[in-house]
Amino acid sequence: MAVRVIGLDARLGNPVLRRLYDYWNARRGGRPFPGRADIDPLDFPYALGYVSLVDVLYDPLRFRYRLIGTNLVARTGFDWTRRMVEDFPDPAYRAALLAGYGEVVERRRPVFSIDGRSIDNRFWRWETLRLPLAADGTTIDMIMNCSSDAEQSPR
Repeated sequence: MAVRVIGLDARLGNPVLRRLYDYWNARRGGRPFPGRADIDPLDFPYALGYVSLVDVLYDPLRFRYRLIGTNLVARTGFDWTRRMVEDFPDPAYRAALLAGYGEVVERRRPVFSIDGRSIDNRFWRWETLRLPLAADGTTIDMIMNCSSDAEQSPR
């Protein structure tokens, strides 16, 4: 079964996210999803500081940060590596994160969003691409998340 991302191609104007999506798509081959073993960070140095890996845990569905990119840590001022998304202190942002990761698992496809948030009295806007990964090619066990500044994106 091939995953078709309806409408996503037209929405990915950000060159970093576009390149990463094309890389993910090529790495999956004929499978619905590539696995983490199919992804080599050396292949996308242009995005590394903005990439995070999120483990998908089941029964119940939960998400844990495996890795947070250094640029994301610098932007937010904290590193959530090895911490559960459900423990995020800001209730509204936590709900948005859980909904975004849950949408990837539920819809079984990449998800793109544009978001804005105040962090330390500064307003940040960014585009986020969430890409499902599956060691067996079918069961989503990880999400590769890439957030990039959205300064050129429409509001």
